[in-house]
Amino acid sequence: MERMYNDYVRKKQAEIGEDGFGTTNRYKWEDDAEEHVITVTIPVPRGTKRGDIISKITSKHWTFGIKGETPIIYGNFGGIVQPDECTWYFEKGTDNVIASIQKADHEEFMWTNLIIGEEGKKSIEADFDKMAKYCTVIRV
Repeated sequence: MERMYNDYVRKKQAEIGEDGFGTTNRYKWEDDAEEHVITVTIPVPRGTKRGDIISKITSKHWTFGIKGETPIIYGNFGGIVQPDECTWYFEKGTDNVIASIQKADHEEFMWTNLIIGEEGKKSIEADFDKMAKYCTVIRV
């Protein structure tokens, strides 16, 4: 099943074209498939302090924002992450937060989007879930 999934992901990536990075009006991200890390650059208002930031990460979902405001990032990841290995920091000399999102070990492919549905980008993970409903695994 895993091989079938990886083959499917490669096929979808070939159809979609360039993968592994993106820009929205709220953040930009880049996937380093070799390191299994996604780096996200998030502009925040000047003067934002560490205590002002809210970042809640599960293996499939991320909420990131400023206390009392609408989240900057809210939704399901385009793959699976290791929440305990994810970090963020203020980029020196800028008004940016840099988040390091550690992909799960089996996530060897480049993501097509950071958050499912962001900026109309298609999610391979969502397609696979739909496809899996119609597949039967036969063990020999």
